[in-house]
Amino acid sequence: MATDVKTNSASPDPDHVPRSRLSGAERRERFLDMAAEIIVESGVSAVTMESVAARSNVDKRLGYRYFTNRDDLIGALVEREFEVMRQHVHQELPVITSFEERLRVNARLWLATIAKRGPLLRRLLYGEGPHEHYASTILNAAVADWAAMIATETGLDATVAEVVTRMLLAAMSGAVDVMQTGVKPLDEVADLYSTIALAGMRAVAHQRYCGGPRG
Repeated sequence: MATDVKTNSASPDPDHVPRSRLSGAERRERFLDMAAEIIVESGVSAVTMESVAARSNVDKRLGYRYFTNRDDLIGALVEREFEVMRQHVHQELPVITSFEERLRVNARLWLATIAKRGPLLRRLLYGEGPHEHYASTILNAAVADWAAMIATETGLDATVAEVVTRMLLAAMSGAVDVMQTGVKPLDEVADLYSTIALAGMRAVAHQRYCGGPRG
């Protein structure tokens, strides 16, 4: 007499690897990572909620759990990139440090960040689109922070300190160009930039307090 053999369809497959479920925070970070990849490959204009969801292999509606819309997504990416930069600065700087050391560390870290994530940062900061609002907000905050420190260090009034700060930030693009050509290594470029920046702001302060021409 034949015996029926029942198979247990629920028995585990030894070759099966269970798919881990991402937490909400992890899923949000993955959306940002995918948006960053799209920006590097195709530019900011290529980022949509649909394109990011497709690259993440999820339903396009899932992205709206974490971001209101495309602009919100790009804004969050800009904020994340600058938060990484701020964390690096805080990790590098000792609790008590001089203004000169702070400037030199910031210059080196900024150049190192550009070297590592240059295509993404350049498109986020200098591309066109709604993300300009987020980038300019963060840059203006950086200008205010550094202008205050320069004013304290040199005695310059707030307006002149802000002008000096914006000029120094613009000059950083020249340092980036030099570094990317490979003419000088990163550390040397950062040191040259910092030396020029320090000498320049001190010269401006000396000129203004010694009766030189003023604008």
